[in-house]
Amino acid sequence: MQKKITAILVFVGLFLFGQSDPICKKTSVYFDSNKSSLNKESKEKIRSIIDSIADSNYVFELYGFADSNASPAYNLKLSQKRVESVKKFLESTSKFKIKYREESFGESKCTSELIGDLSQERRVDIYSIPFMDNKVILQADRAKALIPVGYFEPCGLCSVNPQLKAVYTQEQAAAEALTFNNTQGETLNALGSFKVDYMRCDSQPDSYPSSIEYSIQTESCDPEMKLADPEIMNGAVKWKTSSTPLNCDPTTLTYNYTSDATWKNLHKKTL
Repeated sequence: MQKKITAILVFVGLFLFGQSDPICKKTSVYFDSNKSSLNKESKEKIRSIIDSIADSNYVFELYGFADSNASPAYNLKLSQKRVESVKKFLESTSKFKIKYREESFGESKCTSELIGDLSQERRVDIYSIPFMDNKVILQADRAKALIPVGYFEPCGLCSVNPQLKAVYTQEQAAAEALTFNNTQGETLNALGSFKVDYMRCDSQPDSYPSSIEYSIQTESCDPEMKLADPEIMNGAVKWKTSSTPLNCDPTTLTYNYTSDATWKNLHKKTL
């Protein structure tokens, strides 16, 4: 029998080589068969999550599950009740004001693969995510991306597993089928290539209403530095001049630009 999953996004409000670490910290609480009330152990786990948070700059995503010992419709309602129990206990336990935004994924492919052990399927997965000014923060070495929290809708943030990729070396570039040459074949003096990478969901649209803010740490602001967009040539990504504005903050020594989730290369021509 097919399983059902519901999800809820809870707002209470890592810098994430390279490739960043996953930003979603997971805690699971478990339920007795056909029950939606929290037991003592589950309550203690939730209290531990709240105690570990120093301020309100976090997002919680809650994913509710049920086992297969009933009809799909019944299991969906049961998993929703379990999520509601966790949500209410979070709200009553937290020292911060919690805002909620609910979503139901049903049998969406945007979910984690369920484990065969029925006792493990009767659960709610709680993900805590760093959050600031209505944006999720990803960070890799010398690079940071701020992503509007609704960017990945209608799928949950943790189900698409966003990560910031930063490519600095020839070896890293080869692994991503990138080069540090422009489309004219000229070698670029690249400060790096940057992209937010994530798993798409079937229900996710092809276009997005908002963009990602990137900031790249540097030792000095170089007025010759420019941005380049990717272009595939002979199976490899090379670069052409971008129309995206590039700014450098001399106080923080960071290059800043706003873009979508495609690769960008920060570079100047090699003399």
